Amino acid sequence: MQTKVFEPLAFAYPHQNIPAGTWRLYASMFKDVDDAIMERAINKWVSTQSWFPKIKDLRHMVETVGYDKALSMENQPYYIQQGMSIRQIDALLWDVEAKRDPLWGKYCTDESETKLRPSSI
Repeated sequence: MQTKVFEPLAFAYPHQNIPAGTWRLYASMFKDVDDAIMERAINKWVSTQSWFPKIKDLRHMVETVGYDKALSMENQPYYIQQGMSIRQIDALLWDVEAKRDPLWGKYCTDESETKLRPSSI
């Protein structure tokens, strides 16, 4: 990843005196992240937070943006409607899977493994 991706952070937080080595460190810590996702994470961070992010903060934002992308309409089944909340989508998907497979709730719970052995299902 190029350090240029992190340039918006320097513009958004001009009072932070960030040495060039910090940008190289950030770039090396996020080399596994696609530049487009990193840009979206930085833009979301800048628009929602008033302080300069630590690496841990940005990593969390990258995961959040990745989850948001996974929930975008192009990746959803036909029965998901635009504007649904994550909770509504999860509930709908649970219902759909439960209708498709009557044992869905039996093996998708937080119960202990001993209760979920095939003989008990």
